[in-house]
Amino acid sequence: MQKTTTIGRAIAVAGTLTAMLGACRSQQVAGTGGADGVAEGDADRTRLDAPEEQGPTATLYVKGLPCPFCLQNVESQLERVMGVRRVESELATGRFRVLLDPRRQPTREQLIKAVDESGFTLDSIEMP
Repeated sequence: MQKTTTIGRAIAVAGTLTAMLGACRSQQVAGTGGADGVAEGDADRTRLDAPEEQGPTATLYVKGLPCPFCLQNVESQLERVMGVRRVESELATGRFRVLLDPRRQPTREQLIKAVDESGFTLDSIEMP
């Protein structure tokens, strides 16, 4: 009798997790990069090692981020854009601070496209 109850609970938990992940858009990563200034694994890209480094920044607000995996999905898409040096984000506010390379800043359209390819909706963008 106890085995049946344990198996029943395991099935219920698995069903709940499947439903939760099915609703999460992070499982539906769109776009693989490579178009219009979006690079896949660009070895030439400069990355920031220290958060105190400065440069021009863009601030983006993205709607409907239900979980950290979704947040990471948007971050990953933004980091693929040529000229993006670093992305910092806040799940609670949907705010993304994007540090830009001053020598080759991405366009507003490239950043908007990256958010769109992540499957989420950009609420607003502030650029230098």
